[in-house]
Amino acid sequence: MPVQWNSPSPIPPFTLQADGAIATVLGAPDPAGMAPFLPIGLIDAITIHVTDQPIDTRLPLHELTNADILIASADDRASVADVAHALAPDKTATTLRLDPAHPLPGPAVAWTTIDVLILSPRQTADISDDTISTLLAGGTTIVVASDAPPDSRWPWRSLGQFFILAAPPPLSPQSAAAANVLYSSWQPGLADFSRRQAGLFALAVGLALVATSLLRWKWMLPAFAVAVLFAVSAFGAWQTTQPAVASASADVLVRSGAIERADQWIIQKCTCPTISMIPFDAVPIPAVENSQQAGDLSILCLSSGQPLELRWQFMTAANPPKITIVQRVRPAPSAPMAPIAMDPSLTSPISPVAQSIYHRPIIGGLPIETNPAINPQAPDSNQYPIHWPGIVIESANP
Repeated sequence: MPVQWNSPSPIPPFTLQADGAIATVLGAPDPAGMAPFLPIGLIDAITIHVTDQPIDTRLPLHELTNADILIASADDRASVADVAHALAPDKTATTLRLDPAHPLPGPAVAWTTIDVLILSPRQTADISDDTISTLLAGGTTIVVASDAPPDSRWPWRSLGQFFILAAPPPLSPQSAAAANVLYSSWQPGLADFSRRQAGLFALAVGLALVATSLLRWKWMLPAFAVAVLFAVSAFGAWQTTQPAVASASADVLVRSGAIERADQWIIQKCTCPTISMIPFDAVPIPAVENSQQAGDLSILCLSSGQPLELRWQFMTAANPPKITIVQRVRPAPSAPMAPIAMDPSLTSPISPVAQSIYHRPIIGGLPIETNPAINPQAPDSNQYPIHWPGIVIESANP
């Protein structure tokens, strides 16, 4: 949900938090801005914690249930009642009026709590494909009252007097949390480059010790002891420079007619207490099932409120892996994509999620080099990446 602030004077650093939500951290906020606040369950209030002062402000919220639908409209010419009747006749509509000149200020992910967004054709043309992708990935349905599709890029569907754009329903944190059991015993081991460095180091130390032992002088034993101590100290110093977080990633491509959703699964395991940072992109879904697990997670924002990083905190090396799914939506290729036959070389550790999370069979595989959803952003220096082959499944809601 969007949280907006506006002040004539400088604002101290603050954190938005609640039981059942991901904390949003603003270290140096601008006098005015907007930030996303992402619940993972039902919440009845947001607490604003001012970092440098003993001030907590509690903002109560109105809870919407599964019997409600939140409709935001920036087009006064479109009837909200007609849209509600066409899309959800059995639900109670709650309406939010948006500024027609600037309907979606701030980060697009902040608006993904909206169930239905009503825009005019001009407003639709003014927002970027990235914004549309983020809204669809977050579960928002876009509605335009028009006689023709607003554009040819996206697969708009005609429904009476409206054109509708929707994607497969997003994963929920609670449903994704079932993957925690699948990867609870995952042990990634050392990175390949760390293994090579350790091997070369062991070879160099072995040769140095052998050379020292061949010396025929009275200081040979002290020199040997010094060499051993130096080797142990050097190895300890080397260990502190190695990435502490193994970060495996693989994609699940969800095909649904003329639209596709690419879910990038990021599974992270640490070797010591540390913080892992994931660049904030599209719609991230943390695999958490309760507020206690959400306490290990926060969003770090820029001064304007634009989310910068998703941060997981590993309290101990014994923590189970942390799992994040980054969801992106795009139009399907104009030519149907033939399934890629799964063979032994494409067997992926991500395959168990097809039945456990999506409850769909695998219809194809994605080799790493052709994986369409891999995000080329540079990883955190405290991580070493592991890339798994992806899988293709068919959506249960085409």
